[in-house]
Amino acid sequence: MTDTATRTAGPEVTAPNTITALVPSDTPIGTPVRKSGTGTAVPARADSAADARCIGLLATAGAADTDPQIRYAGPLTLTTAEWDALTSDVGGLVEDDYYFLSQATAGKLTKTAPVSGIRAPIGVALSVDTMLILISYPATVGA
Repeated sequence: MTDTATRTAGPEVTAPNTITALVPSDTPIGTPVRKSGTGTAVPARADSAADARCIGLLATAGAADTDPQIRYAGPLTLTTAEWDALTSDVGGLVEDDYYFLSQATAGKLTKTAPVSGIRAPIGVALSVDTMLILISYPATVGA
């Protein structure tokens, strides 16, 4: 039996583990994003539980009048320079290190797990240029 039901609602799925959504112009590739109150995606930050609800990392850069792809699971490969811009490190990702949403700066990642405030795990580095996206629900840690 063939399923012929009409499908509606939800973001457009463009590839396995990828969706598209409108983001601000000039948002760099790899930027962690969350849903905004207007239905678009904006850079995420672990400064509050709401702002830390990351839905994925940009798999394509944001540009005017485009709907870039957002990877919400699986591997994402970027250049070491692109990862450096997101982590403020040099030389790309550190293999086997876990990465978290930055508490200080929207759209940035850190490999230092917060000891207090909001902890929002994003993924683990498979190599200097590839992260396995494993987004977990943000949690409050410490006092």
